[in-house]
Formats: sequence, structure tokens, C-alpha cells
Amino acid sequence: MKKYYAYIDESGTHANSPHESVALALIPADAKDDFEKSWSNLLSKQQCRVFHMTDFNGAQREFRGWSNARTHEFSMELINVIRNYVEFWIGHVFETESRVLVEDEPVALSLYMVGCGFLLRSVEDWANAQRGSVEVTYVFEQGVRDQRKFDKAISATFSFDADTTRRFRYGRHSYETKSVPGLQVADVFAWQLTRDARQYDAHKSRRGDFNALLEIPHLIGGTLTGWR
Repeated sequence: MKKYYAYIDESGTHANSPHESVALALIPADAKDDFEKSWSNLLSKQQCRVFHMTDFNGAQREFRGWSNARTHEFSMELINVIRNYVEFWIGHVFETESRVLVEDEPVALSLYMVGCGFLLRSVEDWANAQRGSVEVTYVFEQGVRDQRKFDKAISATFSFDADTTRRFRYGRHSYETKSVPGLQVADVFAWQLTRDARQYDAHKSRRGDFNALLEIPHLIGGTLTGWR
């Protein structure tokens, strides 16, 4: 049996965002320690404790005052680590108007919960295409919206439905802080999806760093009209 860690994060959750995204990064369990060491060493070299894509893109906090050359070099180094260790990634993008439609439903689901449903179903599809059996540990960011409701639904599903547990290759799940390198990588994917949707709406070309990440096997879905 091959074991994986699936790190899940979201982006574009602020009220004025025209799009919201969730993303999942799959990293083989036997590569997890090497990945975390490589990621942490890269950040430490730049005196960065936790990587947030929003801060990096906006030249905020520890990235304030960086030259274009330094920013580009660090971006390429981060992408290389991601491409070396992420075996597959999944993303889903919502338009803001979908947030209203979903949250007006009687069950009051958040887009995060709906998006995670897409991610888990996509893990099932991916796992079905693999040779041999697969087990996945799902890692969510601590403090996500509706965490209590979300965890109740996840725990109930996997505790009482053996068929669903097998379908999603569920091993266990946990909630961790953004200090976990895998969640920082999921943050990169989620941020890029949200930004790419904005680029598309503005009829602008896709960012080069996102094109590099698209070289990793992936699956993207969404409610966007004309999604590429």
C-alpha cells in the first residue's frame, strides 16, 4: 500500500473577492520528511519562517524591499521544490455569486465545504487510476470556517460509512497550523487559482509561475464560465 498526505487550503475568502478557491496537494508519505526539510531549508535561507503567497506576491512583511531578481530566484526555487515532491494536485474555483447561492441553501454549506467535497471525489478518481492500493491522510488548516460543522460531517462520514472510507482512501484527518510546509504549498496552489481566475476575467495572460505549476499532473474544476 502506498500512503499519501493530502494538504488542503483555500484562498479568496475575503468579502470583496470575486473568486474563491480550494486546493489539495498530494505528497507521498515516504517523501514527506525530505520535502519538509527541503522546504524549511529554503525558507530559512531567506530568513522566512512561514510562506504566505499573499505576502510574497504583495512584497509584504518579510518580503518587503526585495528586488525583482531576488523575488524571481526565490519563486523558481520554491516551484522546483513543489515540482519535485507534489505528485498530483487538485483545485476548484468558485465565483463570488456562487458563495451566495450555496450559503442561502437550508443546509448552509460554505464554499469551503462544497469545494472539499470536490477535492475528495477527485482523490477517489485519481486513486482508482493508480496501481495498487492507496491510503490518504487528509490535513486541513486549523481554524477554517465552519470547522466544527465540517469536522462533524467528515468524522461522521468516515466513522459510519465504510464504503465512503474506502472510496476516498481515508486513513485519518487532522487540523494543523500554517507552519506545516504542506499547507503552505496548498496555499500556493489555491492562491494561484484565485489569481488566474482574476487574470481570465481581465483578459490577461496566465502567470508564468502558474504555468510552471501546471506541469505537475493536476485536475481543476470550477463554476467559471469558459474556464480554461
